[in-house]
Amino acid sequence: MKNPVAVASIAAAILLGGCTSSNAEATPPAALTAGTVAEVTSAPSLTPIPVAEMTKEEAAKQYLDLVQPANDLIDETSQLWEDAINANDWQQTAALAARSLEAERALRDGAIAASWPADLMPLIDEFVSQQDADIAWYLALVNATSEEEFWAAYDAIDVLDRRASDEIRLRLGLESVN
Repeated sequence: MKNPVAVASIAAAILLGGCTSSNAEATPPAALTAGTVAEVTSAPSLTPIPVAEMTKEEAAKQYLDLVQPANDLIDETSQLWEDAINANDWQQTAALAARSLEAERALRDGAIAASWPADLMPLIDEFVSQQDADIAWYLALVNATSEEEFWAAYDAIDVLDRRASDEIRLRLGLESVN
């Protein structure tokens, strides 16, 4: 079932957890393969390095800087997602998924590379795990070779778990994105 409002909401929710685009038509990268899916989903997560002396304000700024590109992508592409879904254009939707995939990877990698206060570490680990799940979903969309395969992968997502990102925002004194 392809509900355009739900589709746009799901794409926005995925990227808001952590999510740049032009109006030029993007194509899925050829290098993404089923092997890449296995690599992302089976690779062990790196543990971010805790830093006890980081202030709450510094951590909040770092978090906002980290998620800004992904949030910009949502602002830039949410209407494109909705239009592609409404047109039942699975190839254009896959192209948008490829762009979102790159934003999710950057978000995940940035969270891992950054230092965080020790009390946020369990939430950062959970956040990274949520990004891994999002990446796997986007990869399934990008790697679909037929319309049927694409929509089956698309429909496989239910509700995104954003508890970690919501809790991070709460602990850092930031507004919720919900």
